[in-house]
Amino acid sequence: MRILSCAVVLVTLSACSYADDPISGHLVIIGGGLLPDNSAVYERLISHGGGSEQARFGILPIASAGIAGAERFARQLERHGISKQQIQIIDVTATNAERQTSNPVIVEQIRSCTGLFFTGGDQRRITRALLKSDGTETAALQAIRDVWRRGGVIAGSSAGAAALADPMMTVSGLPDDSLDAGMDALDFGRTSEASRRGVLVSRGLGFFRGGLIDQHFSQFRGRLGRVARVAIEERVRYGFGIDENTAMDVAADGTIEVVGAGHLTIVDADEAKCADGPLGCQIGDVRLTCLASGDRFDPKSGVATVHQAKTPIVEGAEDFNGNHPIPDIAGPQAVLRALIEGLANNSSRKQVGFTLKFNQNYCHGYRFTFWETDQSRSYAGEVHGVFSYAVVGVKLKIEPVVMPLQPAYTVQAIDLPEGPSRKSIEALLFRGILLADDHHRFRPNDPISRADLANAIVHTIHLEPPRKNPPKITDVDPESSGMDEILLVVAAGLMETDAQHAFRGADPVTKEEAATTLVRLAKMWGTKQLALGPLKLADESLVSPARREAVFAAVQAGLLTVDEDHFRPNDVLTRQQAATAIYRIIGFPW
Repeated sequence: MRILSCAVVLVTLSACSYADDPISGHLVIIGGGLLPDNSAVYERLISHGGGSEQARFGILPIASAGIAGAERFARQLERHGISKQQIQIIDVTATNAERQTSNPVIVEQIRSCTGLFFTGGDQRRITRALLKSDGTETAALQAIRDVWRRGGVIAGSSAGAAALADPMMTVSGLPDDSLDAGMDALDFGRTSEASRRGVLVSRGLGFFRGGLIDQHFSQFRGRLGRVARVAIEERVRYGFGIDENTAMDVAADGTIEVVGAGHLTIVDADEAKCADGPLGCQIGDVRLTCLASGDRFDPKSGVATVHQAKTPIVEGAEDFNGNHPIPDIAGPQAVLRALIEGLANNSSRKQVGFTLKFNQNYCHGYRFTFWETDQSRSYAGEVHGVFSYAVVGVKLKIEPVVMPLQPAYTVQAIDLPEGPSRKSIEALLFRGILLADDHHRFRPNDPISRADLANAIVHTIHLEPPRKNPPKITDVDPESSGMDEILLVVAAGLMETDAQHAFRGADPVTKEEAATTLVRLAKMWGTKQLALGPLKLADESLVSPARREAVFAAVQAGLLTVDEDHFRPNDVLTRQQAATAIYRIIGFPW
């Protein structure tokens, strides 16, 4: 794809430093939606706050429109063993912050706590309240830092989680009560104006120094694309996407443990590239790691430590063998599905997904391609009574795409032949078995290439990839769009490579080669009455002895034709002839 007038960002990044301040406290950063029965997260909060007897919790409702959320959280702390006398809702809100953040009574109230919790809502309310207009810290924020430095716990959920990092991300250009559009960060990029569409990037509180934080990661739309883009363009190596009902427990040295019911998705932009322009945003060379309860990550070293109860998934022992494109990769749980069902627990090494926007008959969006590399690792096992996975080092690429939404008859190829083969070509074009070119031409009389025939076969019949030891292909880029189809047809024995394991995808298919492939396909499809007897051909001597039986069967089944008793085995197979043969194998009734 060509990107016009684009700016390319290529950066090599390093993890953040943890040597700025002597800190002995913890951060518990929650992705939102914390359920009352999530004992693991509440126990961490209470333990880091000094234990059920000594803890003194202060709840800061700054991000919220009211105190209902703070009151709910107070009740949950009581449910988990903290008495009412150990909990206080601190009276700092978006409306009174200018006065209260410098109020000595409030400042001392904060400083008396062993744990502080930021509720959800709008993270911009938190930063506006605790940072002065000149960028300096209020007395209230300094008191919060004092609690953390002396060993207390600072926690936040949803907006309260996002505000703990610096820089801080926020949905932009949408009503406060709407869900994130998902694609806006890719379409419109970063902004510093809250009214503009895109992703608003601004200063956060900076308690968490390991990278960006995004919350509701697997529940809200399109979070992966926005974290990846912001991480690259803000020159921040890591982005941490926290699921709901899940937390990052960050120790004083910056190391992270995943706690709770969901996952932590880590975006590594160390070698990533971003090209933005009129034809969309293209992102490449992002690395992804996905961890669950009990797994750890160190932003300083970049090392993920998977819980010892999880063991490596052995190649060939995966539950799933082959995947399909995910039509809404921005949707809830879709990225997890791609990483776990599509790759970690699947024999496939690539998973594709799409996120799309529609305007009448026009559709544009982005294709997400996830790859396992030789450095990727997958694990599975039961931790704390729950079976979970870990995926380390998956590669991600994001590319812009467009498509028309028109009645089928309006987008047929412009050069379809008249006659009986026309309906064969129409049937295969509509079903995506054979494709027209970018100018809507089918080119019926052109030779069909080996790569195009392989592609057509894979979209005709379902082929399972080999669970292990895939065939060696030496002349096709593993990341190319046609590699999957070529691997499938070679593994299934429908087409072959040469002695050097080259597929020669651009070569035209000869008629005798096509006979072998088509007869094998017909047998696999279950075509009945394939004649295997000899046939009198004037040029039979020109047919390779190893292929004669297939040639006889293909001709007698009507898959290929002869001309005045001549088969002409070395002639090329045209695209029209290929369409007719595949149409006959499928056996459409019209």
